[in-house]
Amino acid sequence: MQNKLKVLVAAILPVLYSLPFSSLTAKADVFAEREPTFGMYCENENAIGGGKIRYAIDENKNAVQYCEYYIEQNASELYIPFISNAASIPEINLHINKKSVTAEICYGTKALSDEKYEINADKFYSSEIDENLKGTLYTFTADAESFEISFDETDKRNYIYKLTNAIKTFTENGKYCIKAENARPNSRYEIFSVNGEFTDFESTANTATETISAKEYVSRNFDKNKEFYAECGITRPDFFYSLMNYRLKNSARQKYSEFFTDSIYIKRLNAFKLRTDKTEPPYEVIFSVPVNVRKNTSFKHTVYMAEHISAGNYKTDYTINFGGSLQYIIESNAQTLKKSDNEYCANNVSNDFYFIFCDSENPESIYRADKGTHVKIIVLSVSATAYLIAVAVSVIAVILYKKEEN
Repeated sequence: MQNKLKVLVAAILPVLYSLPFSSLTAKADVFAEREPTFGMYCENENAIGGGKIRYAIDENKNAVQYCEYYIEQNASELYIPFISNAASIPEINLHINKKSVTAEICYGTKALSDEKYEINADKFYSSEIDENLKGTLYTFTADAESFEISFDETDKRNYIYKLTNAIKTFTENGKYCIKAENARPNSRYEIFSVNGEFTDFESTANTATETISAKEYVSRNFDKNKEFYAECGITRPDFFYSLMNYRLKNSARQKYSEFFTDSIYIKRLNAFKLRTDKTEPPYEVIFSVPVNVRKNTSFKHTVYMAEHISAGNYKTDYTINFGGSLQYIIESNAQTLKKSDNEYCANNVSNDFYFIFCDSENPESIYRADKGTHVKIIVLSVSATAYLIAVAVSVIAVILYKKEEN
């Protein structure tokens, strides 16, 4: 009997979980792709005493964020996180105590729009790469339609490969094997082993080996594709040095095209890194960065949103200045005060901050009321049917249970 009940419960639960909790769930008003700005980060949690941020938003909803942070304790490095791909690094004007300074760009991993961002210095990879870190470049020339490569299966499989378009991998007799099919005679293929030579390496193709630093490997391939990168706005190999630093710490195999081409289009959580070990506190760090203002066009008057992610345990004061037509802040996660027609403020904010604004104080949905009513009727009808099914299944369960008892 217990097994029968389990089956019945399993049948009921999906029905119940699929039910809408209210008619509002039938409508999905969403903003465009999430790309927040971030507060300043320091590994010394007590180094940053607080911050001030001023949003300047023009009539076209283009926005710039002007930031001031007060450094009260020693901080060898400060980070300003941001999201972008390698081809669209934002411009930043940095000053320490009103003196212009430069920052190193450290690249991170892929930024997902729905993630809860956690800022950590270990997730930002420097473009400064150790020239003494040697790898091995294996070059293969095929004399048949397929060839095989093998090495000790306990080796780190940390390599970048440019092989045929059809490869198979497997383990056999304690070795990790790669079979490359559809090879073109006399064509050149390669594998770069990031951590040095493979142990007990064998190949059925004509093979040449070269010991080369990871930095030199990147530089050579950057030079080969320099014109393409220039068209993308990338004039230096720093991004790829950073990727290689990531690869040195995180073993994995990767296609050549993924490393040298596809990677430049991926949006990542990166950071500007300031070296401040020679600067005595207290001091101010001042900079400005562009803001991605998100749109929601599900209303007759477009609704906009700006979001800022806290990167420390300090408090921040916000000022929001609107240019052009009158704007209203219609929602925020902090207490927002109106100082004038086009200026708002929120003080002593210790967590993430967002605000939603519009040129209408009460924006109306673009969906007509009769359509909404029609949707509600459908939702209620489906809900009623689902509940009746659930009740019927429950009654059957009780009857079966009584019969089992008798």
